[in-house]
Amino acid sequence: MSDAFQQGVDRFLQGLRTERHPVRIELGGAFTCGQTVVDRRGWAGDLDHDPYVAAHPKPVPVDVALGVDAARYRELFLDVLRR
Repeated sequence: MSDAFQQGVDRFLQGLRTERHPVRIELGGAFTCGQTVVDRRGWAGDLDHDPYVAAHPKPVPVDVALGVDAARYRELFLDVLRR
């Protein structure tokens, strides 16, 4: 990855607040089929003791964006439009 590209990615990601959580894609739910499910329960990081692993594929730990600096992203967007 080039330095300029990495700087752009870093600049973009600085406006996100993330937390690592197990994530699954729901494939069989009557109301959630096809949706991304983020398990934010306190014990969820202990995948070896997750009671749902036996019946479903093991979740994948993912950095989930939970907050965004809207003003920062608005300025990044407007900077692109001004060029």
